[in-house]
Amino acid sequence: IAAGKYTWLPYTFETRVFNTNMYLHPFPLTEVQKGNLTQNPGWQ
Repeated sequence: IAAGKYTWLPYTFETRVFNTNMYLHPFPLTEVQKGNLTQNPGWQ
């Protein structure tokens, strides 16, 4: 590297997918079966 001249090339290392159901975690099935909860959207 000459006299402080740096170069870099952007590249895609990994493509990640973040689904909307990932904003909320699922409730445990035993808690849903008690009858006082409905499962969070996307985790049915």
